[in-house]
Amino acid sequence: MTYKLIFALLLFCTVGACQKGKNDSPAPESTSLIGKWQLIYYTIKGVKLNGEEVFILDEYKKNGNMLFWKFLDNGVMRASEAGISPAESNWKLNVEELIGMNINKGKLTLTGSHAEQVKTALQLDELVYFIETSSEIGTMNLLVYPNNLSSIYSSVSIAYTYEKI
Repeated sequence: MTYKLIFALLLFCTVGACQKGKNDSPAPESTSLIGKWQLIYYTIKGVKLNGEEVFILDEYKKNGNMLFWKFLDNGVMRASEAGISPAESNWKLNVEELIGMNINKGKLTLTGSHAEQVKTALQLDELVYFIETSSEIGTMNLLVYPNNLSSIYSSVSIAYTYEKI
C-alpha cells in the first residue's frame, strides 16, 4: 500500500468523521487546542523490513491545498476542506504533560462513523493521535502509527503539522 493511499485514508477519516455525541466540556488545559487550525505539511516515515528508512514530506498548504480543523469547547471538531462540506466529529483530549498552556505530551482521540471505518482499515483499536501544541509559535503536531499495512514495512508513522489561524 502506498504512503499517498495511507494519507488519503487518514485524511478521509478526519474530514469525514461526522457523528456528534454527548461530551463534557474540555478541561482548562485543552484551551490551547480550542480554535481553528490549518494543515501545513505532513511527513510519512516508513521502515522497510530490511531496515531501510523511507521519508516523504508533503508541504500540504504550499501545494495549494486547504484543510482546516476547528476545535470547539463542547468536544466537537469541525473539519473542512476546499470544495467539501464541513464534517463534524467528537474529540477527547488526554493531557499527560503540560508546560504552561502548551500540551507537551498528550493523546487526541477522534470518534465518528467514518473514523470507525478508517480505524478498521488501519487496524487500530481507536483513532488516537499523539499531540503537542505550542502557543508561542501557534502550532499543533499530531502523530499516528498505523498498524503494519503491508508486508514491505516493519513500521509506519505519519506526522501532521497544523498552524493556528
